[in-house]
Parts: sequence; structure tokens; C-alpha cells
Amino acid sequence: MAGRGGLFRFDAENGVFSRVESAAEPRPRSVWGLFSDRSGRLWATCETEGLWEHDPLSGEWRNYDVRDGLGDNRTVDVIGLPSGELVVTSLGGINLFDPAQLAYAQDPPRVRFTDFLLHNNPVRVSREGRETPLSSSRDATAG
Repeated sequence: MAGRGGLFRFDAENGVFSRVESAAEPRPRSVWGLFSDRSGRLWATCETEGLWEHDPLSGEWRNYDVRDGLGDNRTVDVIGLPSGELVVTSLGGINLFDPAQLAYAQDPPRVRFTDFLLHNNPVRVSREGRETPLSSSRDATAG
């Protein structure tokens, strides 16, 4: 069950609902629509948080929003088509995608600084007689 308080699980043995808690944050807070896809992943649309994907095996939550191509972060509902594709409706339109085709980055991208500016002026590496905020070359840094 879903609602403004997040996701809730029904305990049939005790006849009570309890909020689905997650040790890992973040997780959806105000859920409007739920759908379980062919692989058992749970998809949740949220009032202002875009679309959430939950992997029940790992317990991991992933969030998708306008930066990932959603029409709006205010998602209303999610349904599945016979093809396995999902339809997500939002205040900004409709998105159609195949969750089996999603590619996840396994390693974060490497960051490389190619220049260093201070007050929009290039800063060079310190050398004897000329101190700057950079004590060594970027090529000499770890990682």
C-alpha cells in the first residue's frame, strides 16, 4: 500500500500495516502510484520526487527525475504494458521506457581538473619565491 507517508506493508498474520523502512536513504516519501515489473522490481511515482525503483533483492532504491528524461518530477502513475515497457505519467507528459534496457553506471566517472582559476585568473603551481594555493602539480596528486 502507498500513500503520503511512503510505502506500507500489510502483515496478514497480525492484521496491521507497517511503514516500509529502509536502512539506506533516500527512499520515496509521498507515493501516488505503484507497479511491480516482470523482474519483481517495484516502481513508485511520487508527488515531487520523480520515479523510484526498488530492487527487493538488494533493498536498494534508485531515483529518476527530469535530469533522466522525465517530463516532470511530479509523477502521477506508472503502468506496465504487455511488452514489458512501463508508462509513467507526470504533470509534464508521458514517458515510455523498457526497464530491462536501463544501463546503470557501475563506477563513478573519474574527475580530472584541467585548470584552476581563482577570481577568474589562472593559478599556477607554487615554486620557490612565488607561493600560490597549489602546492603541487595535478599530475602529482594521488588517485
